[in-house]
Amino acid sequence: MPGPDKDQLRALYNSLPGFVEDLEKRRALRGGKPVGQKYPTRCCGVCGRMCFFSDIIQPTDKPPELSLCERCQNLLADGWTAFVAMDKYAFGKSSNWPDIAGKIAPITPEQMQMLADKHMLDVHGKDAKPKDEE
Repeated sequence: MPGPDKDQLRALYNSLPGFVEDLEKRRALRGGKPVGQKYPTRCCGVCGRMCFFSDIIQPTDKPPELSLCERCQNLLADGWTAFVAMDKYAFGKSSNWPDIAGKIAPITPEQMQMLADKHMLDVHGKDAKPKDEE
């Protein structure tokens, strides 16, 4: 049983790089409009999660705008206090802090460690996914 012609297979193999390049060019256009990569436009000022992304053709040096993600916004609306120290954050709720309930409190890393030890706060890093508080 004869197989495919070796010259035909070689020609198909040699045409693969051009096919891949054409595929990349077609992928960069959606509906005739150029499509760029997704870059963050807003991120949460408490937990650091990216909230919104935008298709940008040319990357900008502008950092993402700080806002609140839905989870942090809901916790602050429920009266929790967000303690933020450099790259760590924690949520706490206490009747001892009525003046900062529902607000973001920037503190030093030493104060964060003291609060975590004294009030048993669950401290998270900005790159970690936080557990839901009960």
